[in-house]
Amino acid sequence: MVGTSSGDVPASAELTRRDELLRIAGRVFAQAGYAGTSLRDIADAAGILTGSLYHHFPSKEALAVELISEFQAEMDELARRPRLESGHPLTDLVEFADKVGQIAGRHRAAVHMCRRDAPTTATETMTTLVRRKPVALNRRWATLLRAARDAGTLRAEVDLPVLQAVLPIAVLDLAALVTPLSTSDLVCSLVSQLLHGLTTEAHSPAELDASGPARVARERIAGWRPPAAADESRRGLILATARDEFARRGYEATTMRDIAAAAGMRASSIYGHFAAKQEILAAIMERFSHHLLEGYETVAAAPGTAVERLDGVFSLMTSAARLFRHEFMIVKDWWYVLNPPVDAPPVDNAARLRIMEEMLDEGIRARQFATPADVSVLAVALRSLLWVPLTDSGPASSAPRRHALLRQTLLDGAASPAERSVVKAL
Repeated sequence: MVGTSSGDVPASAELTRRDELLRIAGRVFAQAGYAGTSLRDIADAAGILTGSLYHHFPSKEALAVELISEFQAEMDELARRPRLESGHPLTDLVEFADKVGQIAGRHRAAVHMCRRDAPTTATETMTTLVRRKPVALNRRWATLLRAARDAGTLRAEVDLPVLQAVLPIAVLDLAALVTPLSTSDLVCSLVSQLLHGLTTEAHSPAELDASGPARVARERIAGWRPPAAADESRRGLILATARDEFARRGYEATTMRDIAAAAGMRASSIYGHFAAKQEILAAIMERFSHHLLEGYETVAAAPGTAVERLDGVFSLMTSAARLFRHEFMIVKDWWYVLNPPVDAPPVDNAARLRIMEEMLDEGIRARQFATPADVSVLAVALRSLLWVPLTDSGPASSAPRRHALLRQTLLDGAASPAERSVVKAL
């Protein structure tokens, strides 16, 4: 019985109940976010009183620390396992990605917390855990990719350093999405498409650069401007400061008081311009979201093939990742919760996903894309790759370099021609 002393409960039962509460806390954190969750929320989800929860965990942070520690320990153990012995480097790579995805899918809340900065209220213990780099895991990814290249199963022209930076982030973020789609299906679809590619025929960069969709994409990008750069008003200062804080802390973890402190003003001054934090968020995202959706619609309507239109989207996204880096990081938060704010950016995000699905459908019907994957699964996998990994893969990866990688992988396939039939069968 929860609430009795540990001496009244067998150790095995105590451990089982404690583990059950951890799993419940993980689900609540993944759904509402760490900052948006209270101990009472977790207790309510577990069907117990808050006081009974204190019997197992002294604080909300104690729950979070244990969840993060468990996630990192599983990833470390995976990284330390002996090398896979399938006999085929690309099979090893897909299977390893699936194992990483399975762990991330079981620990969504921990992935979310580790992908953001620690809350300002966090202790040194939690801050250290959140900021810990997965060195062993990244080393294992690099080893698998180099083994594939050295065996001649990856094309020599593929930008391996950028792929090494992007792939681990893409798998984690995709697996941590709260979605009814299968985690294994999403991860394996993404990695298989990176290796096998979508197109049935090769397209040179010069040919793609000269296409109608590429031209209209460049025109749209030329008209984009960094947000709020010239707005020196009090309202502009609030928006610029909130944009920085939302990107650094995460939307949920940032309070109006945090924004006021960072802007050097009182919280009451902010309320003179914005009634709620969500109004600030909507104002920040409105122009960015409109730019991006308008770009998708223009590229989708441009004369050309489905391959050229998808490549035009690649151009839009890699350029937007540079010009609107903070907005990219803020949008990431919406993917990490079941109940995102009801305003324009999530609606536009759904519209962009539909446009991508239509491009994929068109390419499959025209036999320009050869993929056995479910289009809805593939579209979500591609969308994930086009967001956070493009902003998290390091300053050395310029927009043209990232665009080139998307062409080398998603269009043409990173695997050497002789190996693509092997990858396609995985």
